Amino acid sequence: MKVVGWDNGSPNNRTGEGYGIRIVPKDRDRYFQRTKSSVIIELENGDLVKVKVSDSFWRDCLELRSVKIGKWMLNVGLAPWSINSPPNLRLEPGAKRKFKFRLTS
Repeated sequence: MKVVGWDNGSPNNRTGEGYGIRIVPKDRDRYFQRTKSSVIIELENGDLVKVKVSDSFWRDCLELRSVKIGKWMLNVGLAPWSINSPPNLRLEPGAKRKFKFRLTS
């Protein structure tokens, strides 16, 4: 599924706080389970990140937020980005509640 980078408007470009990814509603409904309170995302470097799925994720806040995702984005040069130009990524569903990041061109 296609996802885009997300920031809270004032992310910390040193720690990675305030970064994450945004998912569209149809992909949320197709690939995520309401019964799971977290998911595991494997970054391209192989690191695993446990990300909490908030209650608001099922309403109107379609972001998965994580300092570790933010730090990874900073380390690989995806963040910070220009206004209205977040990076495009792919999030591949795997077994159970696991997903894997892929950079897109």
